[in-house]
Amino acid sequence: MMHNASSLFLLFALFVVWLDACSAIPFGSANLDLYGDDLTIVNASSPLGCAQMCDGHAACQGWAWDSCGKSRCWLKASIEPRTPNLCRVSGVKLGQVGIDRLGNDLGSPVLLPGGATASTCASACVNTSRCVAWSFDTCGKSQCWLKGAIPTTPSHNTCRTSGIQGSLGLDHKGSDMLGSPVTLPNKATATDCASLCSSSLDCLGWAFVDPKAGCELTNICWLKTSTTMGTSPDPCRISGMQPIPAVPVHPNATLAPPRYRPMPLGSILPQGWLLKQLRTQGDGLSGHLSEFWPDISSSAWIGNSSGDSFERVPYWLNGMVPLSALLKDPELQAQAYKYIDYVLRHEQDPVTGWLGPTCCDVWPRIPFLLAMIQYAEANATDTQRIVNSLHAFFKGLGTIITQQDSLSSWAQFRYQDLLVSIYWLYDHHPLANGPYLLDLAALVKAQGFDWESYFAGDGFPTTGNPGIWTMQSHGVNNGQAIKSAAMWYRQSRNSSLVESSMQRHVMLDKYHGQASGIFACDECLAGKMPSQGTELCTVVETMYSYNLMASVLANVEFADRVEKLTFNSLPATFTPDMWAHQYLQQSNEINAGHFDPNVYGTDGPDSNIYGLAPNYGCCTANFNQGWPKFTSHLYMFSPSDNGLVALTYAPSSLSTYIRGKPVSVTLVTEYPFDTTLTFMITSGATEFPFHFRIPTWAKGATLQIGSGVKREVASGTFAQVNVTTGTLKVTLDFPMSFSIERRYNNAASVLYGPLVFALQMGESWKQLAHYAFNSNDWQCLPTQPWGYALLMDDDDHPEKYLKLVTRPMGQYPFSLAGSPFVVHAQGRAVPSWNVTKNAASPPPTSPVHSSEPLVPLTLYPFGATKLRIAEIPTLA
Repeated sequence: MMHNASSLFLLFALFVVWLDACSAIPFGSANLDLYGDDLTIVNASSPLGCAQMCDGHAACQGWAWDSCGKSRCWLKASIEPRTPNLCRVSGVKLGQVGIDRLGNDLGSPVLLPGGATASTCASACVNTSRCVAWSFDTCGKSQCWLKGAIPTTPSHNTCRTSGIQGSLGLDHKGSDMLGSPVTLPNKATATDCASLCSSSLDCLGWAFVDPKAGCELTNICWLKTSTTMGTSPDPCRISGMQPIPAVPVHPNATLAPPRYRPMPLGSILPQGWLLKQLRTQGDGLSGHLSEFWPDISSSAWIGNSSGDSFERVPYWLNGMVPLSALLKDPELQAQAYKYIDYVLRHEQDPVTGWLGPTCCDVWPRIPFLLAMIQYAEANATDTQRIVNSLHAFFKGLGTIITQQDSLSSWAQFRYQDLLVSIYWLYDHHPLANGPYLLDLAALVKAQGFDWESYFAGDGFPTTGNPGIWTMQSHGVNNGQAIKSAAMWYRQSRNSSLVESSMQRHVMLDKYHGQASGIFACDECLAGKMPSQGTELCTVVETMYSYNLMASVLANVEFADRVEKLTFNSLPATFTPDMWAHQYLQQSNEINAGHFDPNVYGTDGPDSNIYGLAPNYGCCTANFNQGWPKFTSHLYMFSPSDNGLVALTYAPSSLSTYIRGKPVSVTLVTEYPFDTTLTFMITSGATEFPFHFRIPTWAKGATLQIGSGVKREVASGTFAQVNVTTGTLKVTLDFPMSFSIERRYNNAASVLYGPLVFALQMGESWKQLAHYAFNSNDWQCLPTQPWGYALLMDDDDHPEKYLKLVTRPMGQYPFSLAGSPFVVHAQGRAVPSWNVTKNAASPPPTSPVHSSEPLVPLTLYPFGATKLRIAEIPTLA
């Protein structure tokens, strides 16, 4: 039964009295100020009193209280920037200011007494049967609308503040704030717990033990730094999430949310061919390296003082942690987790927080930190241990790199990956001292290499420089650096960094780009000639960079590039069973073996054999992240509208929560070997938006909801579908057609949707060495001629010369035997096209004249070939 207006007001007044008197309750964020944008300065005896004054001021968005004895209270027009201040406690206004929630009213609005605030309306909701949301008139009428259901589409209204109540019978798991739980007085309600959360800038969710539920513990309030761990049924709980205030973003805000936020590891699982691909990886080198490769099995990271203490174990863990979690494989998990557990138990300095063997090379710690945050996401019961370890490490790191005066060596050029883990901790587990993380991030950025100037032309090489090795032109460094502008944009909010992200994407393509979407680097940037090599580490790091760039900036082109790299560059450099890999791959690769002389800038004669650790062992450890991180970034969360995003595509499933309600998604498809993608979405949540990326190449793409009419959706955009409670079927169709891309010496690359096709030449394999299990080194030589020019004199209508043949998918889709696609074409031999330094010479400039007979040619997907010509001359 609903209380009358006077009793509601009295209830709220009593709440204020006991809350103000209870100094143990962590009201507001201590040692944090909201700098600038002051509306007024008033006197208040406590943080709660200051918060009440903000609540009663129509224009107030946040507040800051003087905790050093002067009792001053600043009312703020915005809640940014947040700056450390030992004399401040600050917080945000209850509810979403300027937002109304229309409809679903429980009768007429309640008229509250004069002086009532949004808190009074929220209290009325929590004390009213069936009320789950509320809206309050802030323009003097004191009207309070109570809602029986959460309205699906909030609307802007300067005279409203609105909010959502908790969910009965659900608990938010994990991520407790420091100091939680808090015991509230006897007559406390869920609103009081929610109010504490609303007052704190660190709090994103809450859970309250309802006295009415008859449970043993009552009046207990947990405050949460994250709600990404989901909810679990609990009849003793009411839980809720802190809504993001609907206020303009201050230009100097400390850390902007990414447009799309990656899902916690384990939320997304592979299905179909993708599951088989990950299983193949787990059964191959990835799942056996710790059993026989000394760089992993006898590493200093696991206690062998004479073993490798550099990057091998961190690299391996950065891929093995997500691989084992995605496969839900206990044996693989045990392999990976014992290394993390050993380091935390035996190799973290109790004073400095330093992680791992030897001090103080920062670089190897960077991939280890990335492994730790993935482990924390996949293992909720051990998350807090990881969080505590990360805070200890980062607090000591600032001192260490300040004493060194700068980041050194590899860390200086790869600092952006350190920002990834710092920002992850700040976003999800800042505890009470989160702001120090942003100071550390600023220090890291200041000591890192100036990639912005480099990609703007200050030293960026526009040609290959054989024999010249520099850190700034190193291929892997560039693959990691391509995301530095997007990462730093979150903290600086400098819009020029958005432009810089696209600029470096364009620069690498323009001067060093290859047909498969990657750039040449053997070991350093090597120009556009298609026989130059590309390191496998560069492929997987560039994939990850583009995923994060697409996340921060919501850029379709960056997500397109993730797919192009994943479906072409990545599988091309492995044997189908993933027991052997290359150090370098080539777009035009006519052999793979020990070759001296060779065309590579600074890499050795074994660089393109298929084996355990050709040329150098870094890629043996680092390749493991490629397929798993592609999988774990297929879907993302959209913070601005509480929606979901399908960023890239492969058969998969997603289990998550929207506004505390379970949502599951299953994608059935053989994409990229199929044009149809069928999503089944089951939602317990009220309406939320689902954004589907429409690739830039997908002209004429259609979207169908259920059995409804197909509608065309624009390529290069995100198409939105509003999902409601129940099960919804969404079908996307991406028509694929051939296109021709002109490249080095006007040679042609053949594209079909996200796939690149290459001329195959037959493969003859010879074992060169054996190690353990199925691990061998292999030479691969062609069994057929490769020097052909393609019949193609109409780039606008390549379908006249190319015929796609489909067949059932085999055990390994990225192999000649298992590929579902084969292309038939015609061409003529070009006798003058020869070999230079054991590699294909530059393709003769097209159009090419040849009097040789016209013969049939067969093209396969780039990723299925182990030898290939992907930049093919065309006939005159």
